[in-house]
Amino acid sequence: MHRLEKVGNILAEQTKMQKTVEQLKGVTALEISEMSSLARNTVSEDLNKLLTNQEAIRVKSRPVLFPTNRLNILIVFFSQFCVFICIVIQLIIRSYF
Repeated sequence: MHRLEKVGNILAEQTKMQKTVEQLKGVTALEISEMSSLARNTVSEDLNKLLTNQEAIRVKSRPVLFPTNRLNILIVFFSQFCVFICIVIQLIIRSYF
C-alpha cells in the first residue's frame, strides 16, 4: 500500500467513526502520524495532496482538521436529518388520529 493511500484510508476510517454531526470534526496530521508511524510533516504533505485531489476537506482551525470528502459527511448529515423527519411525521400523524 502506498503512503498516500495509507493516509487516505486512516482518514476515511477515523471520519467514519464519527457517527453524528456533533462528533464530526476531522482528524489532525499529528493523530494520523501517530496511527501510521509516519512523520507528521510527511502526513501533512499527503493530506495536502488529498486536499488537492478533492479527497479531503480542510477545516481551518488550530490544529487544522481534515475530515474525508468521501460523502461520509453528507451520509451522516442526511441519516440524522431523516431520523428527525420521521419523528416529526410520527408526531403529526399521532396528533391527527
